[in-house]
Amino acid sequence: MSDARRRGHPVLAVVRGSAVNQDGASNGLSAPNGTAQQRVIRAALDAAGLSPSDVDAVEAHGTGTTLGDPIEARALIAAYGPGRDRPLWLGSLKSNIGHTQAAAGVAGVIKMVLAMRHGVLPRTLHVDAPTPHVDWSGGAVSLLTGEVPWAGPRRAGVSSFGISGTNAHVIVEAAPDEPDDAAPSTDLDAPWIVSGASPAVVAAQLDLLTALPATVRRVDVAYSLAVGRTALDYRAVVGQDVTQRAGDGRVVFVFPGQGSQWTGMGLQLWDTSPVFAASMRACAEALRPYTGWSLREVLAGPLDRVEVVQPALFAVMVSLAAVWRSYGVEPSAVVGHSQGEIAAAYVAGALSLDDAARVVALRSRALRVIAGRGGMVSVPFADVDPGELSVAAVNGPDSTILSGDVAAVDRFLAAEPRARRVAVDYASHSPHVEAVRDEILTTLKNIEPRPSTVPFHSTVTGERFDTAGLDAGYWYRNLRETVRFADTVTALPGVLIEVSPHPVLGLALHTLRRDQNDVHAALARAWTHGAPVDWATVYAPHRPRRVELPTYPFQRRRYWSTPRRGGDPAAAGHPLLDTTIDLPGDGRLCTARCPPTTTPGWPTTPSWTPSCCPAPPCSNSPCTPPAATPSPSWPSKRQCACLPASRCSSRSPVAATDAGRP
Repeated sequence: MSDARRRGHPVLAVVRGSAVNQDGASNGLSAPNGTAQQRVIRAALDAAGLSPSDVDAVEAHGTGTTLGDPIEARALIAAYGPGRDRPLWLGSLKSNIGHTQAAAGVAGVIKMVLAMRHGVLPRTLHVDAPTPHVDWSGGAVSLLTGEVPWAGPRRAGVSSFGISGTNAHVIVEAAPDEPDDAAPSTDLDAPWIVSGASPAVVAAQLDLLTALPATVRRVDVAYSLAVGRTALDYRAVVGQDVTQRAGDGRVVFVFPGQGSQWTGMGLQLWDTSPVFAASMRACAEALRPYTGWSLREVLAGPLDRVEVVQPALFAVMVSLAAVWRSYGVEPSAVVGHSQGEIAAAYVAGALSLDDAARVVALRSRALRVIAGRGGMVSVPFADVDPGELSVAAVNGPDSTILSGDVAAVDRFLAAEPRARRVAVDYASHSPHVEAVRDEILTTLKNIEPRPSTVPFHSTVTGERFDTAGLDAGYWYRNLRETVRFADTVTALPGVLIEVSPHPVLGLALHTLRRDQNDVHAALARAWTHGAPVDWATVYAPHRPRRVELPTYPFQRRRYWSTPRRGGDPAAAGHPLLDTTIDLPGDGRLCTARCPPTTTPGWPTTPSWTPSCCPAPPCSNSPCTPPAATPSPSWPSKRQCACLPASRCSSRSPVAATDAGRP
């Protein structure tokens, strides 16, 4: 019970003890055995550590037969009667809903749990008088002919007996009150997520949630919605007007290059997320031998030098990936844009943390040689003439990055008003990088790439890449050649999530935004697209409770066609006949259904079937239902050879009106 409450599950009742036995051979296959029933009750009491007087009521199997009921009642009196100072209340759910067959036992448990919750033992219906075959005079057992208030510990036995002689008895007990300190007083502005089988269901759920009382903790509602409901195909987040159809659960982590950094990025999350903090500390230790500075200190700013920005971004991105993974979102593939490939390689398992730190720190330090000599521009279309510049990256149909000399960049910006300058002072992915080739190959020659556990899709080659080849030469090519981002991500299945402190790639899903550290909102957005989020882990630190929510708003619609005359009057030969069927011999069967919706003037909704059997034709009298007056509009003997009207059958008589017609 403590485990259930720690996980936020509501404890409705406790199964204090149970027992099962089998004695079908001693008294026939279907006849109950009183001695066996007494034994199973005593065994359940022993398992529960209770005496008979500790139990307040019994939900009987209640066969409803003159044989079974007396046998069960006598067994209950014998097992529960001794030593009681108050009667054992006896009832049966079968008096309310009938026999539920294999569900009869669990239905009795549900009834007793609900009775405990409301503090009232409900009355048994349809009890005229106790059976005379049982001696009730001792007062040990009394029938629940009326509602009885239920106080105290509230314990009940539930019996269920099989036709072959299997007997089961369960002792259920009201759960103890939850301690007052089980939930913290603070709340969390957590996202509320909903799902349904159609967009209409999602919209209805969003409307229902607005009626929840303000006294309910927001985190409790968020937790109950996330872990207490099945995740269906159509999903949304309360407060957002978009209903999303979920994907197949595959997720691709996408790591951008330089540009997503901002002063103070990750510091708040470092203080609030143990997973993020542990990863950042590990990155800080791995980077320190190559940088000589404190990661936490440089994050406070300023972030204006490439040899600081790139290692700091690497640390934040791989730590955000660790947060995603801690919440159950595992990548089915990884992609990196420019320097983001270093983070992608580490997250995929292709590089150790020490090797990844060496690549990002030493390569960015080498870029100081070309700093101040070049620049980059962003163009909002793909079909661009770079002129004097190089194509640094093709991000999509509406995004291309160019790089080159400072003067060439200035001339391009003057000629193309739609272009904008990228805030860097070097020209990566251009011939400028050739100046640092030897330094990169020398400083990175000792790294040891390995096959990855997660597929790595290279933006250098535009396809999946064997990560054993991520050597020093690859990391030079990564800096020198065009970033084929559009080619790489277009062919990838799954949901693309940008793992960065601020979105720069234009993807539908991202992790954080500048000056915003709401990971829960990012998780909710990803979940609507099909990402498998472990919400129990997400909310566990907040010790949430399950709360009652509006029930699922089923979109009820009628599948049956609207009632109407089902036949073809033309084929039947008469406007009021549905069908006519020739019978063996000379007879004919005529049927009609005449509801008021199709027959004006009919006061009720009759449905009748005249049965016209083989017989000599009657006079010109039509075939009519009882209590109706013949009318010239009814079928004549040409359509139906009939018996007299008194011998015609009818499922529902039609009353005649004052006008003499039905």
